[in-house]
Amino acid sequence: MKNKNYLTLILIVAFFSCRSKVTHRDEGNVMSLLYQQNAAECKALCLQGYNLARQKLYEHVLEVQKVPNHKRIAIVTDLDETALNNSYSNALAYLHDTVVGLTSLQQWWLKGQATAVPGSVCFFKFADSLNVEIYYISNRGDAGNYVAATMENMRNLGFPQATDTSHFLFSNKNRNKEMRRNQVSVTDTILLLLGDNLSDFNVCFDNRTVKDRNVAVMDLESEFGNRYIIFPNAVYGGWEDALYKDIKNPSLSQRDSIRRLLLDTIPFVKPEQCLKKVSNH
Repeated sequence: MKNKNYLTLILIVAFFSCRSKVTHRDEGNVMSLLYQQNAAECKALCLQGYNLARQKLYEHVLEVQKVPNHKRIAIVTDLDETALNNSYSNALAYLHDTVVGLTSLQQWWLKGQATAVPGSVCFFKFADSLNVEIYYISNRGDAGNYVAATMENMRNLGFPQATDTSHFLFSNKNRNKEMRRNQVSVTDTILLLLGDNLSDFNVCFDNRTVKDRNVAVMDLESEFGNRYIIFPNAVYGGWEDALYKDIKNPSLSQRDSIRRLLLDTIPFVKPEQCLKKVSNH
């Protein structure tokens, strides 16, 4: 049986090797998808994040309870790749020789087939047991059908507080989440923020360069693992957008060229120096 499986795998690889060169999908994305879907390390990082979130939330709740007449207590979480695993839509796009776009994303949201990120449901149930308000802030479309489909998807997975639309703050027009976080802060004290993208935590990460984002991370060093709990996402995010700087909707060839130029080599040897050496031979 084992040999038969290996033979099948070899035949599949041979089949795809004989196909003509693909030009419409992002070849640089496939390893990220494989990591997100298959790496036990990725699963471990998610579990580690939610275990830490559970510990810090309990500590913060105890501190707030010492304050008389305190506001309601809440946590704010991103959805995609933080609570919900949507890597299937990216994988489907790759296998169909294309890239994920708004139309395909909208179709995916309506299907309601996302799965739970490891550790997520247990953590949010724990938060609910402490009477903590849970606000799901996402840049999914805010049209009623997208919100309803997402809520049903989450209820089916066992997420708590997934019946109240006021806990789902969606918007794909204004991707800045700061206004929605501030909206929550009016009535609630936010104890914890969870996300896979730095913009899920602080507006200082929005639309910044690679260097600026790294500097801001160090400035907020004490928040990570305390109020900010971040989860792995090697497939997409603000980190990738920052690579392309001011190029809006870069083509696949532009993305590939920029990625190659930004690869770092051994200390003090810059990529352009390596390219110069290669051209001289």
